Amino acid sequence: MVQYALIVAGGKGLRMGTELPKQFLPIGGKPVLMRTLEAFYDYNAEIRIILVLPHSQQDYWRQLCREYCFSLPHAIADGGETRFHSVKNGLALVKTPALVGVHDGVRPFVAREVIARCYDLAAEKKAVIPVIGVVETVRRMEGESSVTVGRDDYRLVQTPQVFDAELLKAAYEQPYTPHFTDDASVVEALGVSVFLTPGNRENIKITTPFDLKIATALIGLIQKLQFFRCCQIFFIKADHCRNLCLFHHDQETVQKHKIRFWIFHCKDHKCLIHICHSRTDQRILTWKNPDQISSICCR
Repeated sequence: MVQYALIVAGGKGLRMGTELPKQFLPIGGKPVLMRTLEAFYDYNAEIRIILVLPHSQQDYWRQLCREYCFSLPHAIADGGETRFHSVKNGLALVKTPALVGVHDGVRPFVAREVIARCYDLAAEKKAVIPVIGVVETVRRMEGESSVTVGRDDYRLVQTPQVFDAELLKAAYEQPYTPHFTDDASVVEALGVSVFLTPGNRENIKITTPFDLKIATALIGLIQKLQFFRCCQIFFIKADHCRNLCLFHHDQETVQKHKIRFWIFHCKDHKCLIHICHSRTDQRILTWKNPDQISSICCR
């Protein structure tokens, strides 16, 4: 079945305390929103991505795409007055039958396994949302006092929330009410039950300066893991080249040229080997002339 992903990004950066909307803030040298779209493309290169952005932000987004050479295919829909209206605008571009997942644009760390499970389950359950358990003690306010409530009775809701497209379209034909805080609440208003599935705790919503610090730390960890993954791919595909040394780049060079790969020098064969660590591009390219190192590093 055709799969859609509605990426909703209507933030203004008020809680972040910045003039730049939070979805455009860079983490690890790339805007948050680009990393979010890549997460879905890495899950399924055939998924149809619809980005819902305020009309006033769309020119800036296109400028960023040119600046970062970002070319993942996606359609753009106008954001609305509320999240409800934004999703409704995005759904206008969805053709049925299909599965459609609605995801926050500032959740770039959703795990591929979580995305896959949500879509797989939605094919059967019609309405699926990822959740995680509550680890802190929870208290319910009662006037000026409060009481402890059992945290095992509660779950924290994440995205993507995935639905049968016809069901979600029907749900969004209802009149808007402030009680619609997410897509699941809109569907439940039709009397339809929502199925819960485990999310991943790293799938944070980046809305505050503290969230941004956590996101930066996560990106650093992910990039280190990708590096070791690249080494593994290399030695599987090119085990004849054992005598390697890594060309290190200083941080300023990495940020300036947006370097997203590592270059190894094979002393045995006098060649340079480029390993791309993108999930969508695991090629190994070889240059015979080591003198090309400066131009290659700046790509």
